[in-house]
Amino acid sequence: MKAFSNLGVNGSKMIFKLRDELQARGYEMGVSGYTAIANCHAQQGDYNAVDATFDEMLRKVKNIPDSLNKRQQSIRLKAYCKGNNLPAAVQLFFAESDPDVAMYNTILMYCCDAKDMDNLVRILRRMEADGVEPDERTGVSVKEMMRSVAKVLKSFDSRFTSLILQAASSSSPPPVEQEAM
Repeated sequence: MKAFSNLGVNGSKMIFKLRDELQARGYEMGVSGYTAIANCHAQQGDYNAVDATFDEMLRKVKNIPDSLNKRQQSIRLKAYCKGNNLPAAVQLFFAESDPDVAMYNTILMYCCDAKDMDNLVRILRRMEADGVEPDERTGVSVKEMMRSVAKVLKSFDSRFTSLILQAASSSSPPPVEQEAM
């Protein structure tokens, strides 16, 4: 199932068909099968189906590794983002005690898509404070937001834009706020 997860919508359809076929033959899925199903629901932004899938996994699968919890949180985060519920995604993100770079990238990408500069900055500040090193995907996400800002600045009179850029380069950044955990 995991192999189909990178194929987008068609991969999701294949995963659901495979799940149905396994169930029809009386087979039970393992952790990777349930995780693939939850990830497909997350791609569709269906947070409730993600939770139901993980609940079923907890009832049916024995010896679930502790490391799965971070993967589950990442999938839940994606479900909120894909479901256009950025406030819930941000709340879930800040409740996570030790997010990895993948979680940061997921939430950053959706903050950029939503043009939510306030949360983008809060998350980048936490990333810096947590000592999580940005990767290439982080750069791509933030670059998109920077392009959006540049487009807006280009819509102003060039003299006004120069004044904004001049003011931005001479001002000091606001202090880092600690997020409630």
